[in-house]
Amino acid sequence: MSGQHDIYRALAISAVIFSLLVVVTASTSAQSVVVDVPEPNCTAEMPCETRLSYAGRIISYQQSTYSLYIQNDDRSGYSRYDLSEYRLFPPQLNGLMDLVFFEDAGLVAFYQHDGHGHLRIYSLVTGQLETVNVGVYPSELVMCNPYSRLLYLTPNFIVRLGETNQLAICEVNDQRQLLIHIFDVTSGAIVQTIDFGRVGRGIGSREVPWGSLVGGLDGRLYIMTASEAPLERLADYSANRTENTFTIFAFTPRTMAWTAETILPQQIWNDSRFMSRSRYPLTAFQFVGVDTVGRYYFYTSWTEQDLQFHTEVARVALSDDQTVWITDRDVGQRGVFSGLSISGEMLLQAGPRIQDALVVDVQDYVPVLPTPTPSASSLPARRST
Repeated sequence: MSGQHDIYRALAISAVIFSLLVVVTASTSAQSVVVDVPEPNCTAEMPCETRLSYAGRIISYQQSTYSLYIQNDDRSGYSRYDLSEYRLFPPQLNGLMDLVFFEDAGLVAFYQHDGHGHLRIYSLVTGQLETVNVGVYPSELVMCNPYSRLLYLTPNFIVRLGETNQLAICEVNDQRQLLIHIFDVTSGAIVQTIDFGRVGRGIGSREVPWGSLVGGLDGRLYIMTASEAPLERLADYSANRTENTFTIFAFTPRTMAWTAETILPQQIWNDSRFMSRSRYPLTAFQFVGVDTVGRYYFYTSWTEQDLQFHTEVARVALSDDQTVWITDRDVGQRGVFSGLSISGEMLLQAGPRIQDALVVDVQDYVPVLPTPTPSASSLPARRST
């Protein structure tokens, strides 16, 4: 289990950026080499950051070789881009990073944290790498989901909003205000800014006043918090909050309006042991995604009495009160949730290499109604036949 944790110690960091001083760091023609399978140059100490694009293509960056791999449209192989001339992503544990692929624009957004946050935009067409700087010191980019690093999850510190060319990024400015910026990667402009007020000195990359921040495939921005830690900024939207519940806030950029929904633990977990958190401790729990029709995705990992490590993804549809549970027993391997496509596929990453990635079609699993009082004998949903 510690080995599993070590694999993902370099996979979780969050973050963000704003401002719009764009500095061109290099400009050359982008050239790629087509390969069948990427070289397995990934280890627990120097992992590959692997994600699933919205169109369902695997994208991976190898820190050890400075190579960017993008799966071809027909899934027959990968195009490899050599970024070694930039040397902007040092292969070291304090150079943790995240990446988002914008297929239509031919751009890859990288977020790197080496004590400070950096956002860089790479063009597959021109081979040009640009760095977007945040204001002036002491303004700093921070991780939008810093807790994912502590829970050994895939980092999602910059999040894409739907099929747009927009990212949500986080900043603490020189007035110690926590800001979420909606940033357009094609124009280099900040489209909207959400002000969460002043924060304490320690916020930086270590804490934010929410549990998870997610970019939905439906184009909205989502924030989840537990009932005991409501967001002061969104207090007016929390009237239905009660004990032992989770609240998810949704922000629609077009209308600039917030809404809120409450989720019960039994809608996320079909095993009462998780709700007691006693003999079978959860090693990780995170709100990780929203699909095109607004269904929520939650990732859970836990250890059994025999010290066996297990993982589960729950897809919750509040509109019809149905949940799909997909466990490692269903798919044949344990894996960390690493992305969701518009067609309903999700990526589970079982190790540091691309070869350890498993793409699962969630449509193959049967939704069930959560039990009002779940029992320890509850079974996960099985594949449809």
